[in-house]
Amino acid sequence: MTNRNAFVAPSGCNNFRRLLWLVWLAGTLLVYNCNVFAMAVLPQLEGEIRTVAGDGSAGFSDQSGDSLKMSLNYPSDVVIGGGCPSGAECLYIADTFNHSIRKVDLANGTLYTIAGNGTPGYSGDGGPATKAQLNFPWGIIVDKNNNLYIADADNHRVRKIDSQGTISTVAGNGTPGNAGDSGVATSAQLNLPDGIAIDKAGNLYISEAGNHVIRKVDANTQSISRVAGTLGVAGFSGDGGRALEATLSNPKRITVTDNGVIYIVDKGNHRIRKVETNGIITTVAGNGVAGFGGDGGSAVGAQLNSPSDIALDDTGSLYIVDTNNHRIRKINNATNIITTLAGSIAGFSGDRGPAIAAQLNTPDGIAASGLGNLVIADSLNNRVRMIAGVAKGEGTLVTDNLWISATIRTEDRGPIKAVWQLGGDAKTSRGDRVLWGYFYASPSDVSWGNQNNPDAFVKIWYDVSGRVDVNFFHVSVPDIEVYSSMNEVNTPQFSIASMSKRYARHTYQPTKGIGTAELLDTTEAKISKPDINPAHFSVPVQGIQIGASLQTEEKGPLDGVWRFGGSGTTNRGDEVAWGFFYANPSSVTWGSDNNPDLYVKVWYDAPAKRIDVNFFHVSAPDIKAYSGFANTNYDNGATTTQNTRYTRHEYFK
Repeated sequence: MTNRNAFVAPSGCNNFRRLLWLVWLAGTLLVYNCNVFAMAVLPQLEGEIRTVAGDGSAGFSDQSGDSLKMSLNYPSDVVIGGGCPSGAECLYIADTFNHSIRKVDLANGTLYTIAGNGTPGYSGDGGPATKAQLNFPWGIIVDKNNNLYIADADNHRVRKIDSQGTISTVAGNGTPGNAGDSGVATSAQLNLPDGIAIDKAGNLYISEAGNHVIRKVDANTQSISRVAGTLGVAGFSGDGGRALEATLSNPKRITVTDNGVIYIVDKGNHRIRKVETNGIITTVAGNGVAGFGGDGGSAVGAQLNSPSDIALDDTGSLYIVDTNNHRIRKINNATNIITTLAGSIAGFSGDRGPAIAAQLNTPDGIAASGLGNLVIADSLNNRVRMIAGVAKGEGTLVTDNLWISATIRTEDRGPIKAVWQLGGDAKTSRGDRVLWGYFYASPSDVSWGNQNNPDAFVKIWYDVSGRVDVNFFHVSVPDIEVYSSMNEVNTPQFSIASMSKRYARHTYQPTKGIGTAELLDTTEAKISKPDINPAHFSVPVQGIQIGASLQTEEKGPLDGVWRFGGSGTTNRGDEVAWGFFYANPSSVTWGSDNNPDLYVKVWYDAPAKRIDVNFFHVSAPDIKAYSGFANTNYDNGATTTQNTRYTRHEYFK
């Protein structure tokens, strides 16, 4: 295994710290000559822990700087979101005893103060958040528009920082109490709000430690109402019945799933509870007796000790901050078995080693990142720490051992999670397995999002030799983060595909436990007048026709066979159609209508009246791609190769 500590930065390179951050976050090494980056693998074990913010001392500086050299003071909550200058994931930190909110750009490790001036108080609504005062902010959450919400506990308010940096109050009038249900949220009384969550509809959920309830602010009416617990009554009751009639004790944090299920950290009852969409409450972890016990058994029979926070991955597995046990524990969604993931006795140790052997000190918050990492607010160590790859189920299990996911970096909404659409899964005549599909943006996230508007094509090839290739093809939008992992390989792979680097390939050799990543510089293949006239295929966009000739090693040039994928119109009126060319299976052993050789996406930009015909080279040595309007000959042609991978033909109406 490579000795990660033996790598020395090239002399004269000023950006080496950014390199190290990408090594840690992506599980890969970007080796460069100070001008050019290239992907290479640096092995990184799943479950390894490191510090990503805080120098361990309690202190405050409102200046920006290296996150590992900046002081925090009891960081209590963490969340991953967008809004960083680099376009990468942002880590937001509730720096509670500094009465501020901090942000770390995970592309370069720079820490910024984005709210609070370090002194407790209440001021600043309507102005820049950096000049406002907070009073023991405990919980934070980021919505899909990069608005940040803060449980400003001792101000008895929930406040919002919009994407422009302006702060305002969205719930609570500043007077502790429990009045105001069914009225406007800003006129209601809150009592020590501690945790907040947002559902897909934009409704805001607030856990009130002082009122022992969970309340909801309706996104449309801004009215507030109770959804769980009895106002002002601490206790444990109600399992199996209506959450509105149950009692909670010092509820800490909450999480809401995409389908509307609410998970509650019932801290004073040493339990995790769940409210289904029908309003029924149950216990999912903890037997109510403070202590540590139960690992390897059912979660509901285990002991917790003042848990503080929870996070979910896309498999439904639950991660618990077991605060007074100084541990992070995991409930496997498939088995409901609870285990310890990190921590033991209180202390600080274990960085760059397995999390299970590390020490934490009164951890308070947790979040799962889009790369499958877990971020922990290690509160009394005044640090934020990260465990690599343990939540890598975030994504799609496309086979029994391969995960993939993608994040689209949009200009208007920041990073959004792409939706996976499987197209086909088949075998070639020689026994190779091939899967294909694409990622697209949800129409609920962006105006151009559409199930028939691919943003990244994918082809997965299980070779008969045992090699697995995961091929990603960048189609549109500025940048797309693509991720894959295999159960047999400890190193997950990560690449950022872009307009200039349209092709990323992740290769795995499962029997050897090896994974590698490659990112290719792509220049558009030169367009010329067509030299041949292969079969014409109509595309339902503005009368465009396309064709392809596959230059095979076995049979020479073969006309590509067209498989239409789909077409549609986006919310703003653009037309799109897509599909792929493949080799006739009667001509070559690898030919199959489920084995793409050349992906195609045709896009009509309605406002610009421009047609883009995009070709993405998948396999075969060379492919000649042609397009034009409905006539006997093509207007444009280009030859794509395994080095160029891409060509685009442009037309104006």
